[in-house]
Order: sequence, then C-alpha cells, then structure tokens
Amino acid sequence: MMKQARRDNHKLKIVNIIRRFVESDWGGTESAVDHLAQSAKCYGDESDILSTSALKLDDSIRMDTNIQYFSYFYPVFPLSKSDKLALDRKAGDPFSLSLLFYLLTHTSDIIHSHAMNRLAFYSYLIARLKKIPFVITLHGGYHHVPDDEKASLERIYKKRIHWGRIFDKLFRSQRFIYLADAIICVGYEEYLTAKQQYQHSTVIHIGNGVDLEAFTKPITTINIHHQLRIDPSKKILLNVGRIDAQKGQHLSLECLLQLDEDYHLVLCGPITQDKYYAALLATIEANHLQKRVTIITDAKPKSDLLLALYQQADVFLLSSIHEPFGIVILEAWASKLPVIANPVGGVKYLVDHEETGILVDFTDTEKVVRSIKTLCTDIHYVNNISFNAFQKVSQEYTWSAIYEKTRQLYISLKYPLPKSSGIFTHE
Repeated sequence: MMKQARRDNHKLKIVNIIRRFVESDWGGTESAVDHLAQSAKCYGDESDILSTSALKLDDSIRMDTNIQYFSYFYPVFPLSKSDKLALDRKAGDPFSLSLLFYLLTHTSDIIHSHAMNRLAFYSYLIARLKKIPFVITLHGGYHHVPDDEKASLERIYKKRIHWGRIFDKLFRSQRFIYLADAIICVGYEEYLTAKQQYQHSTVIHIGNGVDLEAFTKPITTINIHHQLRIDPSKKILLNVGRIDAQKGQHLSLECLLQLDEDYHLVLCGPITQDKYYAALLATIEANHLQKRVTIITDAKPKSDLLLALYQQADVFLLSSIHEPFGIVILEAWASKLPVIANPVGGVKYLVDHEETGILVDFTDTEKVVRSIKTLCTDIHYVNNISFNAFQKVSQEYTWSAIYEKTRQLYISLKYPLPKSSGIFTHE
C-alpha cells in the first residue's frame, strides 16, 4: 500500500513505442499517441515517443512533441525498395537495435507500446529487465485483420529469406500480447475478444479522442467550393481516410454513381496502397466522374484545409470494410457534420443509429443513397443527430478524458514490479 500511494502522487515518465510517426502518412494511431503525449503535460507527466524512421523526411519532425527517431530494418532478404515502402506504409514488422538501446539506457516508469510484434516483444523484455510495467494498446483490429491484408503481406515475404523468423521462433516473440501487464483496446469489438483471450492481464477498453478546440474553431480563410473548384450549388460528400482497400472508398464511389450531379465526393487521405488508388482512378475515368470527384492525398492533420472540409461538407461517409474504432467519426461529430457509417468493427458500438448518426451497410447502395438525400434535405433531423453527436463527443471523447483513463490504468499497475517478476512470465 505504501508503494501504491507513492505512485499516486508520482509524476510519471512514460515512453511510447510506435512503428512510424510522420505527417505524410498520418492515421488514427499516430493521432492517438501524439495527443496522449500532449495531454500528459497537463498532469506534469513526461511522455516521450520513440519511433522508427520509416517514411520520415527531414522536415517531418514535430517540434511540439518529445519525439525520437531510430534506424530500423526488416529481417527479410532480398527486399526491393517498393516492397520496403509497402511494409513502411502498412503492417511492416521492423526491428531497431538503436531504439531498444535507448529504451535500455534511459529512465522510465512505464513502457507503452502502440506497435505490435517485434517492437512490442523486445520492448517488453526491457520493461522486465528494468522491472517496470509494460502496457500495449491494440489500435488496428489486431484480432480482426482482413484476409486480403494478410495475403498482401505474405506476397511480400513469399520466396524470400525471412531470417527474422528464426529469432521469432527462438524467443517466441509472438507471445508479446500474452506478456503485457495491461492491454488497452481502442475498439470495443477488440475489447470483447481480448477480454476472453487474455484473462491473465488487465484488459480495458479506452477509445480514441478528438481535439475539440481544433475542430470547433471556425475556418474562415478557406472556401472549399472555391478552393477545390466545386460548383457552389453542389452538395459535398466527404470521406476521410487513407487510400486503402480497408477504407472502402470504392463503396462511396458506387453511391455517387446512384446520385445525380448535385453531389460531389471528396476523398481525403494519404495513399497506402498504390494499386487500390489506381483502381479508384480507373473507376472514376470509366464512369466519367472526373468533374464530380476530388482526391486530396497531402492534407496534413488539423490543417486548415482538413478542418474546412469537415466544417463545410454536407455529409460524412465512412465506408470502411474494416474499422477498429473510427476516429474520423469523432472529428466529424466535433465539426457538427452528420455521419453515415458502415456498421463494421468498433463503429457499430460507437455510433447510435439514428441518434448520433446513421448506420448503413454500404453494399446496400440504394439505402445509403436514401440516407444521403435525407441528410441533405431534412434540416431538423440533421440538427437533432448533430446535437446528440456533439454532446457525446464533448462529454466522452476529449483527449483529456482519454488520458485521464489511461493514467488511472498506469497508476493501478504495481510499481515497481516485484523482484521475482522475471522476463519469461505468463508462459
């Protein structure tokens, strides 16, 4: 009890491990880690971010965050530049000796991994050597990865010498999730699975958050219709997310095909799958939609352009096929933009149908189209669900509230860990 009480008043030193951290390929994980690190300052805590240098350009360092970048490699031979880039963009499993050396030689109270597999496992080993808690967050639907995504990774590894698997098998590094002292699940569906599977650990559901101040501040310097050369009479349908088959932008295009020319679709997000992007462009050209679709691939997080899109669009479409949480829904809610979302993964637990948004199977194109038309014509209905959504996001999903829950978890863990706590516990 004495040690626990000491920790309650202790200013924490947290080290966050992440696979990549660059604005050019920003996603929900990067946003969560960035905001958790910023929110820690309000408590006097120090929260550093350690990332590999994957996709990092010289000008990509964020000056407002304690971020360190480290060299890395993929233990696969041979590996072409294009395949390395594909792994950097999505689901790569890197190894970084310099990152691990930094972890070993610098003081911390908590090691919190937002990366999976090798980075998580070797971070766990260092946490055990230092006898401090190891926490892992499951951001990306770890238990519900689509089959085509798995097949894409296997294609890269096929007919190559994946020598890293020798060490994976020797150390049984795939156990990383079983070894964690606490598991945070961003998506509620993932939480239900993890709660059953990892009964030895503390498993908790803590969703993502949103920067309310940024998304509620009116952007008056940009007129989206004018800047994107969209006829002012057109209704704007907005879809934000990386250009990736998982995000299902092709389903939003199919809906646009069933709408008349009064509607314009804006797809906004970095490209993580070149072939999928090419397929979207081919669909647009084949159906003569060039004047009805705008694709933006370089909007930075919380840039005036992105915020203006949220504030000036008419309907937000989330047509993801696989979505563990749906942080973009929070951003739309904070901007008072009505949402139509595919009820997949964590989304079906986040959105209250016809109260904070509309849940529709995007393969039922006609039903989605009807919902779009309703939100573009029924002002009373839109005001009602937008009010409910804003109340929900402002009460439950601010980053200060998310960090408060995360910090309570940190404090609840035994500190320091007992001396008997070995490296290979939870066998």
